[in-house]
Amino acid sequence: MNKTSHTVFSPSDFFYNGVISAVSSLALRLAGMIFNVYLSLHAGAQAMGLLALVYSAWGFVLTAGCAGGSLASARMCAESASRKEDVRAACSKCLKYSLVCSVTVGALFFTLASGVGALLCDSRSVVPLRLLAVSLPFVSASGTLSGYFNAVQRSYKNSVCMIAEQVIRVSLTVFIFTRLRHSDAGAYCTAIILGGIVADILSFILQYLLYLNDKRRLPFKDAPCSVTFKKIAAITFPVCISASIRSGLVSIEHVLIPNGLCAFGLSREDALALFGTVHGMAVPIILFCISIPSAFSVLLIPRIAEHNTQKSRGEIRYIASRAYRMALIFSFGVASFLTLSAFLLGDALYPGTDASRYIYLLAPLVPIMYVDSVSDAILKGMGEQLYSMKINIADAAISVICVFFLVPRIGVSGYIIAIYLSEAFNTCASMIRVIKLTGYTVPVFRFAAVPLILSVISANLTSVFYKYSSQLSYRTALILGGIMYTLTFLLLLIICRNLSKEELNYLKGLIVKKGSRKAEAPRDKC
Repeated sequence: MNKTSHTVFSPSDFFYNGVISAVSSLALRLAGMIFNVYLSLHAGAQAMGLLALVYSAWGFVLTAGCAGGSLASARMCAESASRKEDVRAACSKCLKYSLVCSVTVGALFFTLASGVGALLCDSRSVVPLRLLAVSLPFVSASGTLSGYFNAVQRSYKNSVCMIAEQVIRVSLTVFIFTRLRHSDAGAYCTAIILGGIVADILSFILQYLLYLNDKRRLPFKDAPCSVTFKKIAAITFPVCISASIRSGLVSIEHVLIPNGLCAFGLSREDALALFGTVHGMAVPIILFCISIPSAFSVLLIPRIAEHNTQKSRGEIRYIASRAYRMALIFSFGVASFLTLSAFLLGDALYPGTDASRYIYLLAPLVPIMYVDSVSDAILKGMGEQLYSMKINIADAAISVICVFFLVPRIGVSGYIIAIYLSEAFNTCASMIRVIKLTGYTVPVFRFAAVPLILSVISANLTSVFYKYSSQLSYRTALILGGIMYTLTFLLLLIICRNLSKEELNYLKGLIVKKGSRKAEAPRDKC
């Protein structure tokens, strides 16, 4: 077996793994969005608001319990492969580390669930929180194994497990819902949590079986594994601390939002329902749209880590150029279509609610989130956890401050402003750091301005179709409008030659495997 094929990431392998991850992630997001619509229609906006509160507290615990295991596994396994060391031993140590952390945090959270429920101002959250605490070790170990599969370029196995998890989650939750007739928001919330926990446990079992089968084929036994718990902690500690603080601040923010809406003049039930509409209906639509760049961004981490270990700054600049380029083209296309179709989309998915209004208001966030996703992956691959820690904490603090002062005075608009300010700050700070480390700067006109202009033109042309489609159903109009918009946008990109010949050749090289890196363009010219 040729070992160099394992120590060096080929661009075509990266592309195919990215496509598999992106397609599966997109399918899962779509299924999750449909499932979320089902939950909203059957459980109600108040239950979705309570669920968002529960998950806000759980997010802090999940971050602390997982202890950055996925990132550590991806980096340690990739670096071990690059040094021709035993990757199995590296993954095993990461797995042990994450299990110790998750069991400890899970047990503590189970004990303190009643107090957390009191802080959330809702006793109905206690049982769901305790159920989530039981699932923490399985979720943490699963994340570590995901990092391993990404590092060895077998991310399709993660996709298999995620699909199985989603199928189990949806099936079990729907089954429980058929037994709940006219129940309150607390019962529906507990049912949703229970379905997710069983799915997490069964998904981990499947993932671990795939790992046992996979590790027998790893060839790297030339040198003993240099990975130690100290090295793992050096990676995970900054990430865990920053993410935990950030999650804690997000939890505070989510508690402040319903309280602020009450201070603005809404009842507790109406405040929870409005919070559920924004956070449980509109926000998932926006997050659904970042499935593709997120899938590729996760795969960037081990690839950047390998080149960073080899001090290949030219390689990193080239990867950054391609990643930012594709993210900006795709994100402006998505943002313009969401802005154009927000009200049709809201009426089709969440009839009788104000979700469409908030989809429209949040749509311009998509490019900001795409760029932040790419920047974050590059920084993590280069070992910049400390910087990311500072930025993430500042980001969350800005959001909490905005929510605290704005929501009681201007209502839910204050929450929207807080989201924009925090996301913009995070993205700008991360990009500045990437530029400083790599020397790469984004050509703003070609990478951003031109795709933005072309996406707006495509949206205006598609709006003409919408004007004459009043006889069609919402869903039919959306499907036909989406097809027309996509074709128009792609055609304009080609006509305006927004993709250079070198970029087209690179994309061709991704799709056609050549087994040699000579086909790639010179990195230092980017």
